[in-house]
Amino acid sequence: MANEKKNAKTNAGELQAAIQSLIAKGKKEGMIRAADLNALLEKMQLSPEKIEEIYDRFEAMNIQIVTAELDIDLGDDLDLDLGDDLDLADLDDPVDLSRLLIVTFTRDAAKVMRGRLQRALEEAACEAEGDQATFLADQLDELSHADISTLHTFCQKFLKKNF
Repeated sequence: MANEKKNAKTNAGELQAAIQSLIAKGKKEGMIRAADLNALLEKMQLSPEKIEEIYDRFEAMNIQIVTAELDIDLGDDLDLDLGDDLDLADLDDPVDLSRLLIVTFTRDAAKVMRGRLQRALEEAACEAEGDQATFLADQLDELSHADISTLHTFCQKFLKKNF
């Protein structure tokens, strides 16, 4: 019984130290990766309420929890890193924004994601020519309709539309 209490205190201390480390990183960079936070939380046995409390804590500190990162290649291509390379500007295999779902945990993160995507598309469109320029311009026009939102907002839209 005494060992269980000692282990529980150790786990709580480890969790607190790891969360403080992520907070420091988040304050420095303005965001943390959801994968990093989830990897930490998986190691701990926490109730859903405690996990939500941790997410709320990050949101209250204006630290975005990002599930996808935008990356601009210094070449002519626009890469959206969603685990695999997804090239929005590749005309051999074009990816239309209307076919993507980009989900974040906070509204602020969704706004940042939309802004980064807009800037990346604008930069790529400025450098593109011909069909590629036309395609990227069309994608910029469709950006306001793209599904970039919080998980909660996506679920609300889905339920409203289908039920």
